[in-house]
Amino acid sequence: MTAKSTIDSDVWRLFYDRIKAQVTSVNITGPATITIQNYGSDFPDNLIDKSSEYPILLVEDPILPTERDTLGRDKMNGYITVTIFTTQKEAGSKFISAIRDAIETYRPTLSINSITEVFPQETQYDNVKRGQIKIHMKSITFNFKFRYNIS
Repeated sequence: MTAKSTIDSDVWRLFYDRIKAQVTSVNITGPATITIQNYGSDFPDNLIDKSSEYPILLVEDPILPTERDTLGRDKMNGYITVTIFTTQKEAGSKFISAIRDAIETYRPTLSINSITEVFPQETQYDNVKRGQIKIHMKSITFNFKFRYNIS
């Protein structure tokens, strides 16, 4: 049972561990294999200006608003966003597909841990020029329900 004080970190850890274990590299046209260089919850503070330091995959902290469900139980209709930063647009799209697959095939384990109704809701894309390299950012947001006993 998850303690109320660690719900945020426990939910984050379930998503992060699954993605880190399952989403390591993708093949893009070329042929080339693109391997993730860094995983985390925040973009690194240091200046990253070499294309060899990408891709970077971030599993952001979940957003978990609480509301009363029934007597003695609470539920959270939460969401969590996963973002990939890469120097190849094709790699970003393929990583998003791999992330979606990793989470959707993990639903039974998430359910055992009180996380149900996990569905991808939206993807977003942006890019930015950083020195001589172009960084493509693609993200996917998963909605879910988390129910727990009040103790």
